[in-house]
Amino acid sequence: MDCQICNRKHPTLLHIDSKNSNQQTLSNTNSTTSKSSLKSALVSADHATGASEGCTLAIVPVQVKVANGSKTIRTYAFLDPGSSATFCTENIMHQLNAKGRKVEFILRTLGQERPVESYELIGLEVGNLDGSVYIDLPKVYTQCKIPVSKEKWPYLSGIQLHSIEANIEILIGMNIPKGNATLANSQKSSQWTTLLGWVVNGPLNSCFATEETGQASMTVNRISMDNLKDLLINQYNNDFPEQDYKEKREMSVEDKEFMDLTTKAVTVKHGHYYLPLPFRDKDVVLPNNHDVAAKRTLSLSRRFRKDSAYATEYKAFMENVLQKGYAEKVPQGQLQRNDGQVWYIPHHGVYHKQKGKLRVVANLLTELLQGPDLANPLLGVLLRFRQERIAIMADIEAMYYQICVQEHQRDFLRFLWWPQGSL
Repeated sequence: MDCQICNRKHPTLLHIDSKNSNQQTLSNTNSTTSKSSLKSALVSADHATGASEGCTLAIVPVQVKVANGSKTIRTYAFLDPGSSATFCTENIMHQLNAKGRKVEFILRTLGQERPVESYELIGLEVGNLDGSVYIDLPKVYTQCKIPVSKEKWPYLSGIQLHSIEANIEILIGMNIPKGNATLANSQKSSQWTTLLGWVVNGPLNSCFATEETGQASMTVNRISMDNLKDLLINQYNNDFPEQDYKEKREMSVEDKEFMDLTTKAVTVKHGHYYLPLPFRDKDVVLPNNHDVAAKRTLSLSRRFRKDSAYATEYKAFMENVLQKGYAEKVPQGQLQRNDGQVWYIPHHGVYHKQKGKLRVVANLLTELLQGPDLANPLLGVLLRFRQERIAIMADIEAMYYQICVQEHQRDFLRFLWWPQGSL
């Protein structure tokens, strides 16, 4: 496992540049920047804050709020086409009482790359001052401050620009295209209109200010970010490619037939799913097995006489099934049905090893498709249980009894039982 940058024995993600290499990189970057035309970057001369006598950045007064919330805060937003993410100050988060998840990501600018801790806010909205337009901000990351300043120019007093007493506390990146979309512009005044309002953007005279040394001074802003967790997972996947060859569970032809049948025929009535029985043969005809089921029931009655505790638990279970409507008594007029669409299911009792409770198990038809194993692997359940701070567990009582069989097939699931469990 070699680093792709220095070829040493550590993952590339954990590579840290030395001071000398950083200085050399910055020197090379500055040299390259001063020679380039800078057409695709945001440039502000003289000040690193983003505003100056020579160039202006796209700054617009807005109001921000939490979705479905009533509290709004007026502030300035910096429309940054050089950023791949959207940011706000921690002050905005506190004023709106917004809750966010703490995350760590890699922040890349033109001169550096460093891990940054932040809060990820979801559900913020930004709009123009009159509240007629609001734009959703899917994910916003917090920073201590937005490194951009605002200035006023007396010679632009004739242009109707809104002005509020506030700092620049939002940076809207290109991941919010509506916020950066230009609707119209005035070539004479470098005035642009967006959904959030009018901005002054571009050169006013010269974008290059001169320091006391006589050298040109400029700032280039380019911001992009990557989630540190995703980078780490990708690095692990590259270092341990065995996962690409792990065995995957595939469905058989019968499993696919089962899924296709149940998916197309499923219906919902009164809060329950109704499914057809997945017969291999749609036109199945079964023999009359009433006598066989009656003999099994007589065998069960003999065990009841030998084991009174077993009989008590068995009868209680069956009475619960009948009382809750999981099974119904066959109408008198249908008892003698003999058209091959009737089957009597043998049943017996099984004790749960951990709970020590008895449950009644029925022997299903071999003519039914078994279907795929859709249960989640226990290892995956345990791992996902630890993914987040709060885990929730739930249990559906008598889950299999909550799924109803379509009425025309219910006679395939007949069983014999004594009235009120009286032998």
